[in-house]
Amino acid sequence: MDTRYEHKLIMTAAENIAKMSPGTQISHQVLGTIVEADRNVQPHLYYSRMSKVRRVLIREYGVFLRTRTKIGYDICQYGEEIVLCQGHAERGMKMIRRAASDANYIRVDRIESAEKRSATILQAQKLANLAGLLLSGQRQPA
Repeated sequence: MDTRYEHKLIMTAAENIAKMSPGTQISHQVLGTIVEADRNVQPHLYYSRMSKVRRVLIREYGVFLRTRTKIGYDICQYGEEIVLCQGHAERGMKMIRRAASDANYIRVDRIESAEKRSATILQAQKLANLAGLLLSGQRQPA
């Protein structure tokens, strides 16, 4: 498929979705016809295009889509967009905390190269510092 055609398809889909009212639920079947990719037949193409549509909706129109598992998407009500953003941030912080925790279990004594050993320790300390900063940012002042 021509990339110009796909770009036009994504822009048109985003424009059509942006015209819908907040709170509208859009099924995967309807979206599949809009982006010309069946979710069941070509899931990779469908989700790739939907990802691009979501980015355009956010950047161009300020419209956020909330995922409804196995159903489709909801257009967020105005004022509820921050909940989605917080969810992304919390997942990222959880991954950083998990990485810092896992770094504690690295057996540094098994690393023979002194250079790699010191680089590993330095990176583990950086992860721990980052996790600590994120954790302290989450706590509310008393």
